[in-house]
Amino acid sequence: MEGFVISLFVPATYGILFIPGLTASTIGLIIIMLALYSFAYNLGLGTTKIYQYSKNLNYIGWTIFMGSLAVIG
Repeated sequence: MEGFVISLFVPATYGILFIPGLTASTIGLIIIMLALYSFAYNLGLGTTKIYQYSKNLNYIGWTIFMGSLAVIG
Protein backbone atom coordinates (compact mmCIF):
# COMPACT_ATOMS: atom_id res chain seq x y z
CA MET A 1 0.00 0.00 0.00
CA GLU A 2 2.85 2.38 0.76
CA GLY A 3 4.26 1.85 -2.73
CA PHE A 4 0.96 2.84 -4.28
CA VAL A 5 0.80 6.05 -2.24
CA ILE A 6 4.38 6.92 -3.16
CA SER A 7 3.70 6.22 -6.83
CA LEU A 8 0.96 8.87 -6.84
CA PHE A 9 3.67 11.52 -6.44
CA VAL A 10 5.90 10.24 -9.27
CA PRO A 11 5.21 12.22 -12.42
CA ALA A 12 4.26 10.14 -15.45
CA THR A 13 6.38 10.82 -18.49
CA TYR A 14 5.13 9.99 -21.96
CA GLY A 15 8.42 8.61 -23.17
CA ILE A 16 9.35 5.41 -24.94
CA LEU A 17 8.50 3.24 -21.89
CA PHE A 18 4.99 4.61 -21.30
CA ILE A 19 3.12 2.12 -23.53
CA PRO A 20 4.98 -0.99 -22.23
CA GLY A 21 4.49 0.24 -18.66
CA LEU A 22 0.79 0.83 -19.25
CA THR A 23 0.44 -2.62 -20.79
CA ALA A 24 2.24 -4.27 -17.87
CA SER A 25 0.13 -2.39 -15.32
CA THR A 26 -3.04 -3.56 -17.07
CA ILE A 27 -1.78 -7.16 -17.00
CA GLY A 28 -0.92 -6.80 -13.30
CA LEU A 29 -4.40 -5.48 -12.49
CA ILE A 30 -6.03 -8.31 -14.43
CA ILE A 31 -3.98 -10.87 -12.49
CA ILE A 32 -4.96 -9.21 -9.19
CA MET A 33 -8.66 -9.20 -10.09
CA LEU A 34 -8.63 -12.83 -11.24
CA ALA A 35 -6.81 -13.91 -8.09
CA LEU A 36 -9.21 -12.07 -5.79
CA TYR A 37 -12.25 -13.35 -7.68
CA SER A 38 -11.02 -16.93 -7.58
CA PHE A 39 -10.14 -16.66 -3.89
CA ALA A 40 -13.51 -15.17 -2.95
CA TYR A 41 -15.67 -17.69 -4.78
CA ASN A 42 -13.66 -20.76 -3.80
CA LEU A 43 -14.06 -19.80 -0.13
CA GLY A 44 -10.37 -20.17 0.45
CA LEU A 45 -7.26 -21.08 -1.41
CA GLY A 46 -8.06 -23.86 -3.84
CA THR A 47 -6.08 -25.57 -6.52
CA THR A 48 -8.48 -24.75 -9.32
CA LYS A 49 -8.84 -21.90 -11.76
CA ILE A 50 -5.96 -19.44 -11.66
CA TYR A 51 -4.45 -20.75 -8.42
CA GLN A 52 -3.37 -23.97 -10.13
CA TYR A 53 -0.42 -22.04 -11.61
CA SER A 54 0.87 -20.35 -8.46
CA LYS A 55 -0.17 -19.90 -4.86
CA ASN A 56 1.04 -16.28 -4.73
CA LEU A 57 -0.79 -14.70 -7.63
CA ASN A 58 -1.94 -11.71 -5.64
CA TYR A 59 1.68 -10.85 -4.81
CA ILE A 60 2.80 -11.47 -8.38
CA GLY A 61 0.08 -9.15 -9.69
CA TRP A 62 1.00 -6.38 -7.24
CA THR A 63 4.69 -6.75 -8.09
CA ILE A 64 3.99 -6.44 -11.81
CA PHE A 65 1.69 -3.46 -11.20
CA MET A 66 4.13 -1.57 -8.97
CA GLY A 67 7.06 -2.35 -11.25
CA SER A 68 5.17 -1.00 -14.23
CA LEU A 69 4.39 2.22 -12.32
CA ALA A 70 8.12 2.58 -11.71
CA VAL A 71 8.75 2.10 -15.43
CA ILE A 72 6.13 4.70 -16.32
CA GLY A 73 7.54 7.16 -13.78
